[in-house]
Amino acid sequence: CRLEEEKEVMDENIQDVQRGFRMLESNITDTAKEIRVLFMESGLTVEESNKVVLDRVEELTNNISNLEMQLDPINSDIDYLYEQIYKNGSKGCDCKMLFPRLEQLEQLEQQLDNITDLATANK
Repeated sequence: CRLEEEKEVMDENIQDVQRGFRMLESNITDTAKEIRVLFMESGLTVEESNKVVLDRVEELTNNISNLEMQLDPINSDIDYLYEQIYKNGSKGCDCKMLFPRLEQLEQLEQQLDNITDLATANK
């Protein structure tokens, strides 16, 4: 009789262990599904972030191009002034005429420095 009681207890213990394994298998399957969903969501987040960064880089590239176009006339003016100064070397130059252009040049240089710093920071 005692042997039969022990067998019944052992059978119940085996069934409990089997139920535990089935529950563990179910939990592992659920966790795997959750991980797959999280992985897909993180992939979408990375893709969205990549698009935002690329859009910002394009915007900065356009800003740099616009500044270069603004600098071209100033560079031409500087070249012209340089030539005039050397042509009229002994005559001197009208320095008052240069000040407005120099201020514009300094402003553009500052803007270009700011954009360059921003582009470097976004890399």
